[in-house]
Amino acid sequence: MIISAWLFYALFVLFFADLFPEIEKPKEHEEKIVTNHLLPTKIKGLPSTLMIKKEFSINTEAEESAKMGLTDIVDFDVDSQGNIYLRTAQAYEFFVFKFDNRGNYLKSFGRSGQGPGELGAPSSIRVSSKDEVLISDQQNRKVVFFSSEGDLNKEIKVEWYSFFSIEAISRSKYLIRLIQFDPAEESARHSLLLCGGEFEEIKKLDSIKIPIPLRASKIDIKPGRLVGTGTEDNIYIGNSDKGYEISVFDWDGALRKIIRKEYEPVRITQEEMNALKKMYPYNPNLKINFPNHMPAFQYFFLDETGNLFVMTYQKEKSTGNYVYEIFNSEGIYFSKTQLANRGEQWYPYPIIVRGSRLYCLEEKITGYRELVVYRMIWQE
Repeated sequence: MIISAWLFYALFVLFFADLFPEIEKPKEHEEKIVTNHLLPTKIKGLPSTLMIKKEFSINTEAEESAKMGLTDIVDFDVDSQGNIYLRTAQAYEFFVFKFDNRGNYLKSFGRSGQGPGELGAPSSIRVSSKDEVLISDQQNRKVVFFSSEGDLNKEIKVEWYSFFSIEAISRSKYLIRLIQFDPAEESARHSLLLCGGEFEEIKKLDSIKIPIPLRASKIDIKPGRLVGTGTEDNIYIGNSDKGYEISVFDWDGALRKIIRKEYEPVRITQEEMNALKKMYPYNPNLKINFPNHMPAFQYFFLDETGNLFVMTYQKEKSTGNYVYEIFNSEGIYFSKTQLANRGEQWYPYPIIVRGSRLYCLEEKITGYRELVVYRMIWQE
């Protein structure tokens, strides 16, 4: 009977080994590696089914939005009280529109201009843990710090002459995206930098090169993805050139964990090829050699418990929405869902989670964008 029991156990382990994630315990000064398989892992006591229920939306198609000057939304963030800050790409007068936690309009700030507290071409908006609103301005080469009421607190000049945006904040450190164009190589280098309190570079965490052909007659294109975000404790970076792999750093720039997952590559469609072609309107005769498959992922975000939501290229057949694979704070894949932030020309619209609310920028059938606020409900 003892032999039979051990034989059963051995067969069980051999048969089910591929269903559980592999966690490599780190040696001293080494990162932990978590390798997940195709199917999610059932974790005892952890709800694995996510339901979302719409609470309200802020619609740029509405007449009252047009009257206040909010005709589009390109970025947003949410403070600790649930107040919402929307950023528009073009300002009639102001770039930032503040709404309360029920979607009621409160005020506008961030006037267009070149003076103190004014913005030329804002590229990102982020709210710190102290509810300070930070806006990067690539045209005026500065970061502007506003109070939650829209009053100017301070400005910090930066040395970058190219596109930059703030991806995450932790105390007095910043995760910065920097895009530098190299005409000689006909490419753009996308980098994610860990920066200090004056936006001085501490460490380059990762980078990826995107071809931008100006004179070339043909190009081998690879729709790469460099995604970065963070919490107060960690920075998460995904480089699709490395496959389905997300690296977790602390805010000193030390690599602490690598999350990997097996995946089934998604073949590139004609629709996606056409979208890629639209990225090169200045070179209509360019011959593009497309890859056979899409990258492993295209975007991810975090909730406040450390769950990581990874946007794949898999689509839910009934809705056409992209599938998100969800990992817990330990990096274990345990669930999946679908969300409607499809975006345009390879750039998904942003999603933010605050408490039990999910804020999702979506595009309506009419082409107008709206910020939709959902209640998140986890079930067994």
